[in-house]
Amino acid sequence: MGSKTYVDTILSALPPNALRLSSPVQSVQTLESGKVLLTTADGKSEEYDHVIMACHADASLAILRAGGGVTSEEESILGGFQWNKNVAVVHSDPKASLLVGFHDHKGLKHSHSAHA
Repeated sequence: MGSKTYVDTILSALPPNALRLSSPVQSVQTLESGKVLLTTADGKSEEYDHVIMACHADASLAILRAGGGVTSEEESILGGFQWNKNVAVVHSDPKASLLVGFHDHKGLKHSHSAHA
């Protein structure tokens, strides 16, 4: 199921006019009023009560830094993540016979049989 499931759930609960899809965020700044000023890559800015940053910690930190008002707590928490390189090896054996059971994104069980 993965992250697509919870992203779709959040998006479906929001009114369509509140969504800004495919709009890269340049910066986020907390204003003295407590509101959040969000500026997109095309230079448009809008004020919000709250912003959800659904990206990696290093990307969130860069966006907050670009806004000029990153707090020491945000810097400490978001800057504390460490990353590892992952290597994946994919192998296929056409002579093998497999019976694989899995659940799709709707939770329905399926079986797949592969024969050489």
